Amino acid sequence: MKKITFLLLMTLSIRSYAREETIFSVDNLYYKITSVIDRTVEVAPIQIVCGHYSGDIVVPDSVEYNGTYYKVTALGDEAFTYASINSLVLPIGMQTIGENCFSGASLPVSITLPDSLKTIEYGAFLAANAVSIISIPAATRNIQERVFADIISLRQITVDTANKHYMSIEGVLYTKDTTKLLACPLTKSGEFVIPYGVEYIEACAFEECKIDEVIIPNTVRII
Repeated sequence: MKKITFLLLMTLSIRSYAREETIFSVDNLYYKITSVIDRTVEVAPIQIVCGHYSGDIVVPDSVEYNGTYYKVTALGDEAFTYASINSLVLPIGMQTIGENCFSGASLPVSITLPDSLKTIEYGAFLAANAVSIISIPAATRNIQERVFADIISLRQITVDTANKHYMSIEGVLYTKDTTKLLACPLTKSGEFVIPYGVEYIEACAFEECKIDEVIIPNTVRII
C-alpha cells in the first residue's frame, strides 16, 4: 500500500511539474518555452499589470535563455492585445499566430506575414486598427474564424498565388476552390457581388461591413 501511494505521489508531482510554464524576457519581449526537447518558444503577453507592448517590435528568429538557444515559432494567445506598434518584424520560422494575438492593437498600415506561417487562430487580428493590408503567405493552411473581423481600417487581404488553400479576389478572402467566402474587409462599400460557385459564407464574414447590397448567387447553400 505504501509503495502504491509513493508511486501515485511521484506521478502527481511529475504531472504538476510538466504543467509549469517558464517565461523569460529578452530585449523587452517576453517568451514562453513551448518545448524543451525541440527548443522552441512563443512570444508571451507582457508580464506587467495593465501593460502592453509598444513602439518598433522586432521578434528575432531565436533567443537565448540560460545558455540555450530557442527558436521562436509562434506568437502566443493575446501576446500583443491592445499593443501600439509602429513597425513589426516577425521571425522567419514562425508557424502560428495565437488566438486574439493582435486583438485591439494599433498596427502598421501593411503587414506581410512570414513565409513559414501555417496557422492563424481565432480572432488573431480582431478589432485591430490602422492596418490597411494583410498579406497571407503560401504556406498558410489554417485560418480560423473572425481573424479579420472588426478591423475598421482594413482595405484588402492578399494571398500569395502559390497558396494551395486560400486565394484573394478583389481583396476578399476565399478558399482556393472559391466554394467558401471567408472574410470581407470592413471598408468594402456599395454593391458586392458574390462570385458564382460560392457555396458557403463564413459566419461574420461581412461583420460591420459598409456594403449596401449583397448579391448572392444560387450556388450558395450555407450562410
